[in-house]
Parts: sequence; C-alpha cells; structure tokens
Amino acid sequence: RVWTIANVHLRPPLAIRARTGLATARMTEAIRVQEIRALMRLLKSSPPTIVAGDFNEQDWGEALRWLLHVPGLRDALHEFVPRWRETHVWSVGRLGLTLRKRLDHVTYDADALCCLG
Repeated sequence: RVWTIANVHLRPPLAIRARTGLATARMTEAIRVQEIRALMRLLKSSPPTIVAGDFNEQDWGEALRWLLHVPGLRDALHEFVPRWRETHVWSVGRLGLTLRKRLDHVTYDADALCCLG
C-alpha cells in the first residue's frame, strides 16, 4: 500500500514587509486557502493520506475547513486533543501576557488509516 504524506507550512499571518497586527490573520486567510487548494490539485492523482504541519491558522481557519471537505479527510487534533492544548505559546514581553494558539494541524484519510491518538 502507498501512502502520500504532505507536510505543509502555509502563509504566516504577516502583511507585506513582515508586519503583523490584529487583522493580518484575516488578510492572509485567502492565501492559505489558495495554497492548500494548489497542493490538493498537485496531488490529485495520488490523494494524500496525511496532510500535516503549520497551517498558521486555528481550528476554525478557512484552509483547514476547506481541506476537511475533501472526502475521507478527518482532523486528528479535533478528535484526540482537547481544544485547550495549544501548539504555540508566546510570552509578550513586559506585559506579562501569554498568547496561546493551535496553529499546527494533522488531517488523515479515515478510509486508509486508523488514527489512535
């Protein structure tokens, strides 16, 4: 049996000149969707069994939601990892704040694989 595994690192939520702000995740969302759609077009003859990596968006991001409409693909984190378990944690300098986000994701073809957790 042949498995296709795609490791992705989709566009970070950065504007031109690497600037970031509260709206940049929304501004770059369409680019991430284009990237995941292009990947799936490239792999059309051999659909991926696993697509995993840094999606640079949270569970409700458009690229992940688009990918989960591909027949058979399931979200392993949603199934096996509690939502409060983030994949990225940042300390924000002197403010004493900690930012927490789940930006890495793993999808798998439930028709081809059994994910155990």
